[in-house]
Amino acid sequence: MSAPRVTAVVLALLLLLGGAGYLWWPAGSEEARVRAVIDEVVAGAEAADLGRVTAPLSDDFTAENNGNAADTSMVRALLARQFLRRGPIFVLLGEVAVEVRGDEAHASFDAFLAENSTSITDVLPVDADAWHLEVDLRKHGDDWLVTRAVRSDAEVLPGGDEAP
Repeated sequence: MSAPRVTAVVLALLLLLGGAGYLWWPAGSEEARVRAVIDEVVAGAEAADLGRVTAPLSDDFTAENNGNAADTSMVRALLARQFLRRGPIFVLLGEVAVEVRGDEAHASFDAFLAENSTSITDVLPVDADAWHLEVDLRKHGDDWLVTRAVRSDAEVLPGGDEAP
């Protein structure tokens, strides 16, 4: 994927944070609420719904990717372009680690993203990426908002580059 699409997908991945993993947390816990924010973003990405993807982004949100940064308005524009030209983004999350400290939270996870796909069986390698995301959130009233997302390449084969 190109750099602009990567930044757009970073936002989409933020939405992926929660995944099925949040089911292991008590329903009313802050960890579960943070994961629910991520689940909503992922659902928005998979539905190509710009509003659902960007709703939990704070006004001071920053997405970082390889030394480049994008604010909320840039992310909205990149995602709008992505959804109009390439459609929804299929997301598959790895294990999501969430740490809550008062009114701040941090989530860390790997995500597999694919364009032009609705399931893992439809994915072509040219349309897919594996990312590692570090996401910061801040509580605003009763809501958790994403303030920062940092994307790097995920280690696809842990422990080395060679298949077993």
